[in-house]
Amino acid sequence: GEYTAMALGCAADLANFELPAATPDFIKNASVNAGTSFLAHDDPDYTFKMGMSFNFGGSKSKSNASNFNADFARELALVEQRNLRTNNKQAEAIKNVQRDNLRVLAHNKNLQAQIDVLIASQADMLVMKEQLAQLTTLIAGSEMVAVK
Repeated sequence: GEYTAMALGCAADLANFELPAATPDFIKNASVNAGTSFLAHDDPDYTFKMGMSFNFGGSKSKSNASNFNADFARELALVEQRNLRTNNKQAEAIKNVQRDNLRVLAHNKNLQAQIDVLIASQADMLVMKEQLAQLTTLIAGSEMVAVK
């Protein structure tokens, strides 16, 4: 007819909210709703309603699960990226340490060769010192013979 009517309402599945773990499943699977309607005529008519319905067998809403999966996939990708960067840095550090170790080994080998040369020189000097002592003794002995 010539009447005006309007209604407004909303509903929400409780499964889409982070409820405490101790909340019973039948409450987690429930949905709540609230609404009002208004009929305009000579004697205006208002109605208000609030309710709760229970879904046996679980919530049909997939939006919360799909949002969770998308967030989880995004976080997992970020963690994998960080791991890859860390692995690359570790591989580079290992390469640097290996290169430095090769340099140190080469330097140590060079030092050992120099030490070996010094030891051989010292041995030669000891032999020469002994020969010099023998020669000095020999010369001293021959001078005594020449003096007599």
